[in-house]
Amino acid sequence: MGHMSAYSGTVAAISREDWAAFSPSPTTAPDATDPVEKPHVHTSNVPEGLRPQVLALLEKHRALWRGHLGSIKATERRIKWKPGSKPVWLNPYRMGPRTRELIKAQVDRMLTLEVMEPSQSDCASPVVLIPKPDGSLRFCIDYRQLNERTVRDLYPLPRMNDCLDSLGDSKFFSTLDCNAGYWQIPLAEEDKPKTAFTCHCGTYQCTRLSFGLCNASATFQRAIEMILSGLKWQNVLVYSDDLIIFSADAESHLSHLDTVLTLIGKPWVTLKKKKRHLCVNEVGYLGHVVRPGRLSVNEKNLKAIKKAIFPQTRTQPRSFLGISMSTVGSR
Repeated sequence: MGHMSAYSGTVAAISREDWAAFSPSPTTAPDATDPVEKPHVHTSNVPEGLRPQVLALLEKHRALWRGHLGSIKATERRIKWKPGSKPVWLNPYRMGPRTRELIKAQVDRMLTLEVMEPSQSDCASPVVLIPKPDGSLRFCIDYRQLNERTVRDLYPLPRMNDCLDSLGDSKFFSTLDCNAGYWQIPLAEEDKPKTAFTCHCGTYQCTRLSFGLCNASATFQRAIEMILSGLKWQNVLVYSDDLIIFSADAESHLSHLDTVLTLIGKPWVTLKKKKRHLCVNEVGYLGHVVRPGRLSVNEKNLKAIKKAIFPQTRTQPRSFLGISMSTVGSR
């Protein structure tokens, strides 16, 4: 892994949690006649009087948590190159036997999920495995040179402090997290070859928006805001693939939640089972803990700042600034 020791930049990455979130037939539209497992939800934090309504709402929209990879038809990703740009072509990085086994397993999985396909493109970006804090490895595609050639999409993420301020004195909150959200955005057919990557298994190209492409966040933000265009900043906030629904009372909140789930279900958006909090009075959001009329910094972020050491690499200052900005809410 010596070639990544001084790494600075953006690569495409998918976590182990996301790998485990999908069923074998990811891109098939939900069939109303298919048996769907009722999504499991911990109701310990849901007020006693709301539990029957919450469970009924889950039953109504259970297809959103069926484990399939959704397909958002609201938009497709285009990759526009800067004038004069030439195709990216890099040889695969050197890998050991164990690393090659891990790469092959994840390539096979992506083929099964139909988020990539064999390619004959004249482009090729290399695959890397990046160590995570727990010692495991994260599968990544080094798209740095592709991103340098790509015209930037300037569609903005909302300001974090504006999002937090908008919650105001709301008393009920629900948070939703899209299931590997970027992979739910299709790539334009003519731009798929630009995403090609190479490894010892061969050359492949993405069919869905890949993690690490420089405009991925802007594309996904635009798609979800298009779907929820009549509700954003009123009863729902969207920050990348994190959604929070907020209301002043329980009855309104159930109605708002039902509306949001209905809207995101129409274009086959799917959600994670684990990262879901429904109809609660306290929730974690954007590095903070939100309560009615109160806002506090997430203790996990404070611990990270307290344990921070003097930077030893070029990427560590960026990580520290990211934690610091989320802690102060970008104020």
